[in-house]
Amino acid sequence: MSISDYYSNARREVTPLLPGKFSSVLEIGCGEGNTLDWLRQEHGARVCCGIEIDLRASEAARAKRLTVVTADIERENVDFHGHRFDLILCLDVLEHLRDPWSALQAIATHYLNEGGYVIASIPNICHLSILSGLIFRDEWNYEEAGILDITHLRFFTRKTALKLFRGADLDVDIVKSRFSRKTHRNLDFLTFGMFRRFLTLQILVRGCKRAAGGTRVA
Repeated sequence: MSISDYYSNARREVTPLLPGKFSSVLEIGCGEGNTLDWLRQEHGARVCCGIEIDLRASEAARAKRLTVVTADIERENVDFHGHRFDLILCLDVLEHLRDPWSALQAIATHYLNEGGYVIASIPNICHLSILSGLIFRDEWNYEEAGILDITHLRFFTRKTALKLFRGADLDVDIVKSRFSRKTHRNLDFLTFGMFRRFLTLQILVRGCKRAAGGTRVA
């Protein structure tokens, strides 16, 4: 994925993780707003808001008539007039944060409805492309984009991604793997998932915020 793709793509790969019903969405790092616009147009989301650190991208999102605040989620308090959301998206965002553990907990606490969901996509540092570089070439080279994006500050495996969610008091109910190649998907199927952690490019995680009293809202 190129840098321009980060800002302009509608992230349709999260479709299998979308809850059955949601009317309000907040996207952290919404880029140019194409994912929010897609959810509004095709999934009936009535309230679509975003927080985006890049000024140019946030202006492009506002041009789509989306409510977008230009801010650094870790440094600035963003107020949506007390409004909470049914769904929050953190797509290729958490690995860019200095403290994603505290940030995700704060996001879930301040912006998410009880019974609401957080969906995140997180690069898998255990991918075979990274391991092969370490094992065979003794290299860990940062790149313009991808798992070793030079702007990534934190790195996660499937296990630590789930720990991140649970540390934010989110009940993980769906975890999916995104593969970079069809051959990897086929190999995962043929090996009954035995090597999935090495074939997975991105980990897609959905977590639910429990209602007061510890019960989950359907």
